[in-house]
Amino acid sequence: MTGTILIADGVTTNRIVLKVKLAAAFYSVVQASSGAEALRAIQQHKPDLVIIGDTLPDQTAAELCTRLKMGKTPELLPIVLVASVQSQEARLDALRAGADDVLTKPLDDQVMLARLRSLLRARDMDQELRLRDGTERALGFAEETAPFESPAKIALICQDPRFCRSLKHELERSLPHSVEAMRTSVALSRAETNWDTLVIRLCPKGPSQELALLSDLRTRRGTRHAGIIVIVPQDCRAAAASALDLGASDILPEPYHPDELSLRINAQTSRKRVSDRLRDRLRDGMRAAVTDSLTGLYNRRYAMPHLQRALEHAARSGHSCAVMVADIDHFKTVNDRFGHAAGDTVLVSVAERLRDNLRSVDLIARTGGEEFLIVMPETDRDAACAAADRMCRLIGAEQVPLPGRTDRVQVTISIGLTLSDCLNPPDAGASEGAEAQALKLLDRADQALYRAKQNGRNRVTFARAAAA
Repeated sequence: MTGTILIADGVTTNRIVLKVKLAAAFYSVVQASSGAEALRAIQQHKPDLVIIGDTLPDQTAAELCTRLKMGKTPELLPIVLVASVQSQEARLDALRAGADDVLTKPLDDQVMLARLRSLLRARDMDQELRLRDGTERALGFAEETAPFESPAKIALICQDPRFCRSLKHELERSLPHSVEAMRTSVALSRAETNWDTLVIRLCPKGPSQELALLSDLRTRRGTRHAGIIVIVPQDCRAAAASALDLGASDILPEPYHPDELSLRINAQTSRKRVSDRLRDRLRDGMRAAVTDSLTGLYNRRYAMPHLQRALEHAARSGHSCAVMVADIDHFKTVNDRFGHAAGDTVLVSVAERLRDNLRSVDLIARTGGEEFLIVMPETDRDAACAAADRMCRLIGAEQVPLPGRTDRVQVTISIGLTLSDCLNPPDAGASEGAEAQALKLLDRADQALYRAKQNGRNRVTFARAAAA
């Protein structure tokens, strides 16, 4: 099953017809004939989404929606109201009560199912963010941040400039947000702006350009997490389901009341702001947990699981993975002669030079006082040796200026290097686990580093396989 949906409707026929349609789409369906029964069913079955009809015998659909939205996590329970009669005032009441959408009979099955998929995707993403945030808090990494609600950035996108200007004027009168109108053809050039909500109107003559734009916007950094509302003209109703499946957060068929668009913009903007705060908190907590505060590099806590995954990938792909352990030569002398502030400066400088001379796919981590781990996936011996030699030369080529002094200090590094295919000769027995292999590979690199130190430092030593 793809999820559990609760249908709350006072008319048995309505529930049966809707259940058949949802069951055909592989949803598990729970039914309730009244608002009170729906509340009990939610406690018992924990549905992923609720559909409320306007024929409940004990309360209105908007009243039930209000009660549901008063729960512990109201934003995690999507609610769709199904109205028997098209009534703009009833739609506005439902949206004000917290409904995510209002569908009017006769239902377009394709649009309805696309809307349910869209709401469930959004719910799953919110749920994952909150789960990760909860883990961060339990581990003590996340800190509560006070929300700073600046005016939202709203973009209106359509091919008709007169429509955009008129809509912009209406929204500026009803919303406290910054509203900018633009043509469809220039929207991608503004995609790096951190928009909160985008409103895209499909072209009545053919929506292909807007649908392609919608798909593209979901891949751009500035618009990936934005709320996207698609206005659907009457001549484009067939494109509504496609818009939802391509990434629209909401659709609004024409004709519509301006207040309804304002309510939907506020809902999408609020959801986006909450998600942004969760992502920021998660990112900050994770960064603090897995990075070295001095150099900004990853720490051992992150590096070891990464190395294990790199070895697993190497085993599957057949491409070797290079592992290096680099150590600053005579680092204790720097601390003893110039002080720990100078030592910190040297560490930061070496970390920056190493990081700047690696590929984006490579990992560099500070795993000890003056020791660094470098993991280079899909790298053979020749390429690994060339990279290690280059890093040795780069570190030794330029002295490090010391803070508050005219002195500069000469720094060199030694590197122990090994490859993942040095672990198991071709005639080896059963393969070891990734954790054991990672530790063994690190031990080989450490032994190679020790030999590099013994042989004069400022050099690279390669650790061969035991059978070599």
